[in-house]
Amino acid sequence: MSGLLDTTRNFSLYSKKNRLRRAHAAAANGYENIGFFASAVVAGNVAGLSHSTLNTLTGAYLISRAVYNFIYINNDSQGAAAARSLVWLFGIGQIFTLFIKSGNLLTNKAANLL
Repeated sequence: MSGLLDTTRNFSLYSKKNRLRRAHAAAANGYENIGFFASAVVAGNVAGLSHSTLNTLTGAYLISRAVYNFIYINNDSQGAAAARSLVWLFGIGQIFTLFIKSGNLLTNKAANLL
């Protein structure tokens, strides 16, 4: 019951407005990355990557995006910014891994044709 009467929590419009701005910025960042992610998934499918590899890497990317958005929206400290950057790099690493594995598989298939 005391939680309902807690006047120390900040329920101001400013607090909510700031979080809404951060949510919009997080969504914009996701839109900027979606083409890169989609092309990596298409490359993996065209190359014939195993389902487990493709699912693991795409799942890890999607989880990293969810964690990134949570950190971006709910925190505005310097430590949170560093954690957010590390999570973003992890997600981009999954995309690069998809491209590299796809390229290596296609290179091996092309070498076997010769």
